[in-house]
Amino acid sequence: MISIVHLLCWLVTIFIKEVCSSPVDYDERYLNCSVPFNCGRNSYIQYPFWGGSRAEYCGRAGYHLECLNNDTTVIEINSLEYKVLEVYQETQTLRIARLDYMDTVCPSNYSDSILDLNLFDYTPDTLNLTIFYGCTSTRMQIVKTQFQFTCGGTNLNGCFDVSRNEAEEVPLPGPAKCRWRVVVPIPEVDAERLESGSSTLSDVLRNGFEAKHHVNMSQCMECGKSGGSCGFDQLLQRPTCFCYDGPRRQGHCPYRPPSGTYVPIYVPTYTFNIQFDSIRFDSC
Repeated sequence: MISIVHLLCWLVTIFIKEVCSSPVDYDERYLNCSVPFNCGRNSYIQYPFWGGSRAEYCGRAGYHLECLNNDTTVIEINSLEYKVLEVYQETQTLRIARLDYMDTVCPSNYSDSILDLNLFDYTPDTLNLTIFYGCTSTRMQIVKTQFQFTCGGTNLNGCFDVSRNEAEEVPLPGPAKCRWRVVVPIPEVDAERLESGSSTLSDVLRNGFEAKHHVNMSQCMECGKSGGSCGFDQLLQRPTCFCYDGPRRQGHCPYRPPSGTYVPIYVPTYTFNIQFDSIRFDSC
């Protein structure tokens, strides 16, 4: 006569075979947001950024990244495009440079480089570089030669000045002296090199400046530790944690993906621990 214990073991064995033979139905959002943004030298970029193969729900509005020619990461801030030179995820900081200044000091857009303070903050060592365009010969005569430049192929002369106060802007000279003014943030160390003549204006503009995003990453870290993928609920306007079986608003996943983990199965009087890499019976 078959004992109750052996019968239970047989039933559980059949159940395990059925479970293991059935593919796990992973949540599409979990899979999508598990894939980082990669472009050129910038790799493994995750929340709050999205773009490329990462859907919009994997990040937040204003943190969209684009990959140009498979090697240039671009982000748009206040209608200006910036090349992302470095990503320091530990400090939530990007080093960015205006895309239209990468090959010339004379762009077609004379707009100031101003961060969206709802998304990014300037780092403490940031100074303002003010670049003047279309300056008269009278104006150019009173500017040191090292602070002058000429736009190639044109008669457009220019000069620049550095503000030692982060919030201060160098006033535009009278309309008869210079036609346009552009303010660009630069690190203090680059300002010193520019003033000493050890770096050129082109070098400093290509080197860019740092911008720190101020997204609270604590919930995202908890989500990642629990095996989930960070995302953002556009409807509720708050972070969410995409787990393999669906989203969790509490910020972490109650269970990790089944592969290689123990899943408790309770049968009256007996408890079995099942590991999907191997099967072990505590009783029987």
